[in-house]
Amino acid sequence: METEHSKKYFLLAGFVVAMVLTRGPWIDSWVHLRDATLAVFFIAGWFFRGHLVPSLLVLTAGLVDYGAVQSGVSAWCFSPAYPFLIPTYLSLWVAGTLTPSPNISTLREGVDVSLRLLAATLAAFILSTGSFHWLSGRYEGVAVMEQIAVSLQYLPGYVGGTFFYVGIFMMGMKAVFMSRSLILSKASQS
Repeated sequence: METEHSKKYFLLAGFVVAMVLTRGPWIDSWVHLRDATLAVFFIAGWFFRGHLVPSLLVLTAGLVDYGAVQSGVSAWCFSPAYPFLIPTYLSLWVAGTLTPSPNISTLREGVDVSLRLLAATLAAFILSTGSFHWLSGRYEGVAVMEQIAVSLQYLPGYVGGTFFYVGIFMMGMKAVFMSRSLILSKASQS
């Protein structure tokens, strides 16, 4: 019988695997997967409180990035702005902790979760792209409005990818709950 702790360990392991597979270059050679990191932090906020899990996930992101650069991937994103990824990711995690249960059963609950996810993803986008343009040294002499225009082209993918992974997770969760309910109802009929 699964305990609550074993379910959480399994979930946490799944988060780490999702980040490693979608953040690193290992899979990109044959299929391109959008980075799931933002969605992982948001979903982790639903299930985990305290500082240990977000710290582990930040460490995972850093180690995957380090491994990617060591394997020959461009180090373009490594700059003095890189530490701003920590508040970027934590904005999603905090939003997850402030979001009611992921077990959405009404349209209103779905809209509430979607709006919180959108707000957190936009905050993350502003933190990550803003700090990169401001601190990386890669855009010196480029007008602020031009930097904003360049950044905005990445916004749809940034938001869309996050919503995609959260949606996949929620559908998977619904499928698990529905199959367990079906099994339990059949067992009670026997």
